[in-house]
Amino acid sequence: MSRAEVDFVVVEFPGNVISGKVAEQLRELAARDIIRVIDLVFVTKAEDGTVTSAELPQLDGEEFTSFDPVAQSLDGLIGEEDIATVGEMIPAGSTACVLLFEHLWATWLRDAIDAAGGRVHHLERIPAEAVEEVAAAVATAS
Repeated sequence: MSRAEVDFVVVEFPGNVISGKVAEQLRELAARDIIRVIDLVFVTKAEDGTVTSAELPQLDGEEFTSFDPVAQSLDGLIGEEDIATVGEMIPAGSTACVLLFEHLWATWLRDAIDAAGGRVHHLERIPAEAVEEVAAAVATAS
């Protein structure tokens, strides 16, 4: 199977409150073959700074089990070094959902580019905040 671009995403939640809305949206995107979640880990940083992590089979509670049908099982791609980095990023008293997801839609575009004899020379993600800042500056200047 040919793979598409993969994003490493860290979603931080205050405390241990994980919104089922995130899992619901991931399931919807996966059902529509837009993305494939290939690994998912939860990282918690206690008030004392202690960092722990767990994969779905190790967790109880509806907020975690709602993610269960989402992950497509290439477990182990998110490693201990990644978990340590996330643990440093997030504030004490929070939990992060760390996920790797593949952009399935990108395979369709890549196949069309290949069929046309083209190739991608550069790919860069621009954060939404940067786009919003530019759009606001352009609107203000108009």
